[in-house]
Amino acid sequence: MSLFLLKAGFDKQAFVATGIVIAIAVDLARTGIYGLRFFEARDAFDWPLVAAATLAAFLGAYLGARLLEKVTLTAVRAVVTALLVVIGLGLAAGWV
Repeated sequence: MSLFLLKAGFDKQAFVATGIVIAIAVDLARTGIYGLRFFEARDAFDWPLVAAATLAAFLGAYLGARLLEKVTLTAVRAVVTALLVVIGLGLAAGWV
């Protein structure tokens, strides 16, 4: 998805917003599975992990919104490209 979005010619707000909408769609699909797991194993549910993940998501959204105002589209593209290369190398090496 990121590779396609890099070449789509969006401005930085549209680039990030499109990625967010896609991530939300994926997370909504996962929510049903998480809900089933919650009702199946209520005692084994890891509430501290859920709380930490929720806090991290809100903190990341807040910091991302602040940072997006200060960076250029070129910088966003460079970071996304670098991270795609790192993930690709990790997959090729069997680390990910």
